[in-house]
Amino acid sequence: MTIEEIANSKDTQTKALFALSAAELVLDHLKPEDVTYRLAHEAVALAWKWMYGEKVLGDDLAIYLEDPDYEKDLGIRESDCEHDQGMLSALVVITIAIGFIARFAYEFENNNKRPAAVWETTDAFFAEIMKFIVDVPGFESHALDQIRSQMNENRQKSANLSFHRFTQA
Repeated sequence: MTIEEIANSKDTQTKALFALSAAELVLDHLKPEDVTYRLAHEAVALAWKWMYGEKVLGDDLAIYLEDPDYEKDLGIRESDCEHDQGMLSALVVITIAIGFIARFAYEFENNNKRPAAVWETTDAFFAEIMKFIVDVPGFESHALDQIRSQMNENRQKSANLSFHRFTQA
């Protein structure tokens, strides 16, 4: 599948797998000793929990996009990464991925009361993932192939688990 096919697909499971697979691939480009890494890792882990049907709400994920107390807000952490374009791009990819999963969670809940950052995460952002991932060291070329490979691994790992939250439209 091309990025355009993924973005235009009605298959939300594929979209979610694409976004989270991209986030997983770039997570280790953040500094493990930084709070940004810990928060990003937490957010990605929580997104996977939602994917696997655990009790995670859209609000639980959205806090990583818009936290009124700024404790978990990944967006404000971008300034921590300004000195390293690869780290900054990795954080943007992760933030976009969390935005997608939060959006899917709110849709699953039929909850239209969501933060602006979630409303703003549209299918056009799949192209943004590709735009930023190529600035992460090791992803300059063949980034889409690397994401597809990670998606296939994630599909195989989850073969026995039900992605019941997703429907084919």
